Amino acid sequence: MRRIEKPPDPEEDILIADSGADQIILGVVWRVLKNTSQYVNLLGPLAGRHQGAIFNVVSAAAKLIDENGQEWCAIAHEGLMDRDKEQKESLLASAQDTPYENTERVITRRLSPEEIEWKRRLGFPPDKVVKAILQATTQMIPLVEAESREIMRDHLKSRLPMLRLQRRNETNFLDTFKSSVTSVRGYKYFNLFAAEKSLYDNVHLMMRKSDSPATIKDHFLCAGAPHTLKSDNAMEFKSDKVKKILREAYVEPLYTEPHHPQQNLAEARGGRLKHAVQHLLTVTQAPLEFLCYALEYLAYLRQRTSRKKLKNRTSIEAITGGIPDISKACFTFWQPIWFYTPRRPFPRQQMLPARFLGFSENSGDAFTDVIAVEPEKDGEMYQVYTRSVIRPRYLRKSQPSDASLVIRNEDKLEIYGRDGKTPLQYEEDPDDVIELDPSKFPHNPLPQDNTVEPSHLEVIDKFEDAIHAVYGPPAEKRLRIDDSSSIPLQTADRFQIPSSQTEENVDPHEQPKEVNPHKVAQGITIPQVPAATETPVPGVPHREPATVTQQDDDDQSVDLVASSEETDEMVTPDSVDTYLKYIAGDDGNMCLFDSIIGHEFWEGELYLKVQWRTNDVSMEVFRDVREDYPYETAIYI
Repeated sequence: MRRIEKPPDPEEDILIADSGADQIILGVVWRVLKNTSQYVNLLGPLAGRHQGAIFNVVSAAAKLIDENGQEWCAIAHEGLMDRDKEQKESLLASAQDTPYENTERVITRRLSPEEIEWKRRLGFPPDKVVKAILQATTQMIPLVEAESREIMRDHLKSRLPMLRLQRRNETNFLDTFKSSVTSVRGYKYFNLFAAEKSLYDNVHLMMRKSDSPATIKDHFLCAGAPHTLKSDNAMEFKSDKVKKILREAYVEPLYTEPHHPQQNLAEARGGRLKHAVQHLLTVTQAPLEFLCYALEYLAYLRQRTSRKKLKNRTSIEAITGGIPDISKACFTFWQPIWFYTPRRPFPRQQMLPARFLGFSENSGDAFTDVIAVEPEKDGEMYQVYTRSVIRPRYLRKSQPSDASLVIRNEDKLEIYGRDGKTPLQYEEDPDDVIELDPSKFPHNPLPQDNTVEPSHLEVIDKFEDAIHAVYGPPAEKRLRIDDSSSIPLQTADRFQIPSSQTEENVDPHEQPKEVNPHKVAQGITIPQVPAATETPVPGVPHREPATVTQQDDDDQSVDLVASSEETDEMVTPDSVDTYLKYIAGDDGNMCLFDSIIGHEFWEGELYLKVQWRTNDVSMEVFRDVREDYPYETAIYI
């Protein structure tokens, strides 16, 4: 091929230098050294040339002869190869027309040309070290697109995703397992990735089988990409999404032979993991719905368990090289714990009961755990939180579930079965019966008393009756309503005037005065206690029966009024209020409660704003205020 200034011969191969060209186009006279790429964009003068033809991007060489007859070797590092035999012209971009610069030639028989190039890139290490480095590493990307372009341009998408993953030189096995119970988080499947050399087992939960491609990505990001991923012939493992993920990560897919599950190591390891989860749930008596947390809890511990095949090393150390720390494993799954909650109102304790579920991998510090708050009422759901301030909670040993129920009925003890309804009867064992021969025992000369001794309760009742006969019935500090009493409840629209006042002393034009409800139990009728008959008791002097009274300034004192047929049937709001107050057991002097002045909903729960007699205001839970102050709560609601 010649470079001349005169018009060329149509039958002669020529090279034309064009300053407007951004790519080199090579004719058939060029000798292809190697292909450098597969795609090319035709721009500038090349646009529209050979419509529909796809040119190979190659590196080629040719011999050039200048006008003086001197021969040169031309090398095109990147050019478009036009294999049309009628094409005699070759186009050269002026930016690529640079003379060859002679450098010091490296002559060696121990390294190949590629190893010599790697020796320059690696800082000129010894030849043996260069070969060792190339064997211990991978070189998946021989050439980047930017290096093969004469005119640089930017890229829009992120390049080379396979280099962002950690690589592991081993084979991983994959299998899917199904649960018959849906977990609290909605998971029903899980994928198990089992490593062949490092014995590393990684669990990823799924709601459906179609989530398998996402679990493969998560596994590569978490543990690194292996060189091979082997699974069974399930449809979810042969989908286009999975193939694309493996292709981008440079992972070779392999599949087991049909009806040969023993070729998949994940089958056996997954079975052992399921047995471990069943054992854990049985021992801890945790609900089956928390199996997803049990799976993650056991997978975390099994990754940090020493293996004999690894020379008593852990799987984490085998894949990362670092020794793992297990200080955070200080609780058992479903162990009762207390956790700190700063939002509890004063004066309540700022801790609540919960259960330990596992370790938090992406929240807080290393000692942040996942817990399940125990519901306060039956039927409520467990709330799952992430907390770091927790401590053990020790439960009292309750009665075994298979124990019998013992109930005391007056002076007898009755034993019932597990259901608490079926009474247990003693069945005599004939082997335990000892037959005694009366002839072998001497006759008892003492007279036998066949009378039955009184029980302990009867003795106490007689003793109390004797005391009441002498001193009268005991005074009651506060009246209580007996549901079993047959005495009717007196109701009236106004409090009655004490009996000490007569009708003559009452002004008919004077309005009736309200009586303090804390001092008068309106609506309560007390039966008159008959006078006790005076019975002489030896050793006790005769005196008048004592009269039981109470101080007038006692706020808990009660004025007793007689019931009449006209007032028994009258029910008014005042009488109902007074009755509710005495049922609630209000004590005006001892209680610091004043009133309810507002309410607020906080995290889905109703809180009442309580005013105390100490001029303090606090937010209290509705159910606690309703239990302690039912009357005031009913009035406010």
